[in-house]
Amino acid sequence: MKDERRMVQDPGEGVVTSAAEVRALAGGLARQARETYAGLARRMRELGNAGTAAAFEEIGAIAASHHPPSDAALAEDAPRIFNHENMGASRLTTPYEAYALAVRNSERAFAYWTRISAHAKDREIAAEAERSAMIEMDHMQELRAGRRRAFH
Repeated sequence: MKDERRMVQDPGEGVVTSAAEVRALAGGLARQARETYAGLARRMRELGNAGTAAAFEEIGAIAASHHPPSDAALAEDAPRIFNHENMGASRLTTPYEAYALAVRNSERAFAYWTRISAHAKDREIAAEAERSAMIEMDHMQELRAGRRRAFH
């Protein structure tokens, strides 16, 4: 059985060659997150689940607030690290489940950035990747708060 919690692509060594590429990649991953959650919000609306659609829209807004969009070519080739975990398949998906998915995706992004930082030979790359990891930590805090609100 495939483990849906894992990153789709391992960053490994040599993914980026400059701090500017790290920023471009961060923009690309942020766009990927926004698109993922916007698509899930649309799907929930199609299924008549307005509450979960609103949760996915809020999650997308949180993702948009953390990394500025990037026009760089690397952003277009951002690896697929976010997973929708087949969340749009059922109208019974709850806002809690939406936030739980977003927390798991944010944890994947954090792992991605810390791995890039750990493998970087260049201090600027490591510092920029670490900054992106810290942004993901903030993101996780907001998402966990949303998950708690949805639970109660």
